[in-house]
Amino acid sequence: MRNEDIKDRILSNLEELIVYLDSDFKIKWSNKAVQNYFNASPEDLNDQKCYRKWDFTDYCQDCPVVRAKQSKKIEKGIMNKVDGSVWQIKAIPDLDQDGNIKGIIEVALDITERYQAQKNLMKQLDKQEFITETYISFLNQPAEKIEITIKETLASLSNFIDADLSYLVFFSPNNRAIKANYKFFRQDSDFNFELLFSQSQNHLSWWNQKINDGQEIVIKSLAELPDKAEEEKQIFKENSINSLIAVPLLEERKEIAYLSLVNINSELSYSEADIMFLKNIGRVINSALEKKSLDENLYLTQFAVDNADLAIFRVAPQGEIEYVNQRALKLHGYSEKELLGRNIYEIVAADPPPPREQFWQKLKREGSLVFEAYHQLFLCNHLLILSIG
Repeated sequence: MRNEDIKDRILSNLEELIVYLDSDFKIKWSNKAVQNYFNASPEDLNDQKCYRKWDFTDYCQDCPVVRAKQSKKIEKGIMNKVDGSVWQIKAIPDLDQDGNIKGIIEVALDITERYQAQKNLMKQLDKQEFITETYISFLNQPAEKIEITIKETLASLSNFIDADLSYLVFFSPNNRAIKANYKFFRQDSDFNFELLFSQSQNHLSWWNQKINDGQEIVIKSLAELPDKAEEEKQIFKENSINSLIAVPLLEERKEIAYLSLVNINSELSYSEADIMFLKNIGRVINSALEKKSLDENLYLTQFAVDNADLAIFRVAPQGEIEYVNQRALKLHGYSEKELLGRNIYEIVAADPPPPREQFWQKLKREGSLVFEAYHQLFLCNHLLILSIG
């Protein structure tokens, strides 16, 4: 087999599109892949400007072929075609003995799938980073700052997703009473989103069915809404709403929460990955709200214990005092610093003191013990109640 035949066979079976261009960027030769891609014969391709075959009216911006002609070096680049495909371009200058350009070899490879996969991976990594940063922003945040952090999160989420409005609505599943709502407007709007959740079941039947079933509501465009959503479509039109997503956050039916993003005058498509991303953000926010509720309840409990009329001690297994409330301090005449760390038997007299380990085991078995003890300092009897959780 002749060398020319071997070269021709190799070039004909490559997946890359290869053309030889003259110094005016006209096609002078093309391999089989080029002919198949453009569905054209060599004669149809010859003397055509390369950029016209790529559906451009002029040279591509930052074109590797143009750069190769200017630099007389191999140049590479990525080209986005009008049809949305992405191509990796390599331009190799063909120089004569004097270093002048005779022509340029252009090698093009369709990398659309690979490029999209990399792009999706980067998006996913960005989303994971956003979730982590959101979690960190709530971590160790005092209860009084949780709601401020939620609003900041909605603002960041709107900018990240490129949404105009963002809402977080909590409401009762029975009477649809709004319990709490948070919002961020990146664009001015009079749209009262929470009214969609507080509407009577006799209105907005399509929307309410979605809510009752705990489903995601994804509206990529108003044209996609079914006929039975005519009332909803009218509301969206009146408020210039073009796309919307509402994702349920709570599985417990005591109350329902929806995290929602809205776009005005533009359409925004949402994928399954976007829905899962929003659910994860919602879980972080909901966990922060649950922590806020627990912190507030703990504060109220602590306040009640601190200000109770009874003297209250918390005692370690070996008898060291770990906590006293204000009543105990006033009653016994000590400061908190003086009492903490002391042994309870220095305050409550027992002669002889019971073996601590036996006392502790009995307390754990019975849950609480009630007995009278003699206070050494004030020489008065007090009723001491010890309990273990």
